[in-house]
Amino acid sequence: MATRARRDDAALRLALGDRLGALGVDDGEQVRQDAARHAWVQLQKGDAWVDLDPTLPDAQVGSTLAVASGTAEDVPRDQQQIVVLKVVAQSLTDGRLSDSVSLERELPAAAAARQHLLLAFTPAPCRERPTS
Repeated sequence: MATRARRDDAALRLALGDRLGALGVDDGEQVRQDAARHAWVQLQKGDAWVDLDPTLPDAQVGSTLAVASGTAEDVPRDQQQIVVLKVVAQSLTDGRLSDSVSLERELPAAAAARQHLLLAFTPAPCRERPTS
């Protein structure tokens, strides 16, 4: 794994060239942080569990980048990706444009990917006019 990491690091540094310094990050520390946590999934095929770790471009079914230190039935909420659906309405009043959030919802990305989201607009109810 260390050999592959050094090879990949060298390839990235070569590709980035002089732009690497402009990123302004301690890339060594970032690599250590990224390597500290690693997750992949397993597929139960019959009675056997098969590792599916797509981290590397040449990943093979059954191969993993690391040894499992634990398992979980579900991805913890704080590690899930979310999708934010936001509808912003703009109003023009006295020549000034203003924004207001009409709708904002957070959805787990895994749930949102399996749904058809339909947004429909209906007219506001008519107000009765006072009679004189």
